[in-house]
Amino acid sequence: MQKFSILFLFFIFIFSSETIKAYSPLQKETDRYGYELELDTYYTCFEFYVPFKRQTREKMKEESELNMYKALFEKSIVPNFFVIEPSVYPFPCLGVYLKEHQRDFYNSGKISKNFNLIKSICAGFQEPWALTFFLGNLVSFKIEDTDEGQTNRTAPEAGKTLRKTGKAYLGYMFSFGGGHIQDNVLIDDRWFEVEWKIKGDRITPERKMTWSFRIGGKSHSNPYIKDVLYFSIRRDRIDYNFYELSLLKNSSIEYTLDFDTEFKNIIRHYFLVGKSFPFKNSRLTFQLHFGFIKEEAEKYTGPLKRTDEEENFYFVVRPNLKF
Repeated sequence: MQKFSILFLFFIFIFSSETIKAYSPLQKETDRYGYELELDTYYTCFEFYVPFKRQTREKMKEESELNMYKALFEKSIVPNFFVIEPSVYPFPCLGVYLKEHQRDFYNSGKISKNFNLIKSICAGFQEPWALTFFLGNLVSFKIEDTDEGQTNRTAPEAGKTLRKTGKAYLGYMFSFGGGHIQDNVLIDDRWFEVEWKIKGDRITPERKMTWSFRIGGKSHSNPYIKDVLYFSIRRDRIDYNFYELSLLKNSSIEYTLDFDTEFKNIIRHYFLVGKSFPFKNSRLTFQLHFGFIKEEAEKYTGPLKRTDEEENFYFVVRPNLKF
């Protein structure tokens, strides 16, 4: 009975996190400051951002990622924004809890030698929490287009104003935290991370798109965890009015490659692809991602070194519900 109770809570958590955000949003933006709470089963964070000077919101007449990036690069190289972001990663933490306190249930998810369903669902983040400081440029877009005499599914009344929003970041991030997760086991480690990042999102009544590109490095206090340099790309697109299969629409991809600090050896591959399945007449969307994590033997040494090389490769399965 205990196993079924935990399993029930497990899936309730999957399908409730983004729904909570839909009904109790915590978000505010002014010319002087802004804050936003983002609830998600894998990445939950609170952002508080402050511009260095009073600024007006940028305007755009067309939906273009290139225009967003162009607006960022055309700004002064002097940073104009500061962001503080504490974050926590619920599912990776859940995996640690289940392996430590519900070991029988955790082991019941083992399907083959290198595939444990619970481990695959909880994998992805290598730490339980983080505190991040961002310094750079931010462009916040808000577009209001009037549909003159036309009718569509998201704006059934002719002449209705369609609200379209988006943000783009460009700058440096400094993050630190305590703890490192290896195979759903929490290891003592104080880490520090520096990265250059460009990130954007575009939200309209028809679709939601997010994308990012990161280059950085991560240092660990634990001598048995390898320090790395990395680059990462991610793109996620949801088309709310498209219900057929497509290679580009309702699709996502993420890839991160870690090197050692001398750029001599590859340390880790993280690859994830996914599809989104929007519900009709709703912004509720079910997402299912598949991928793998491949870690080289050099990633861990000493007492953390894996004795079985097959444990260096495992699959990732990531279900989620977004609103």
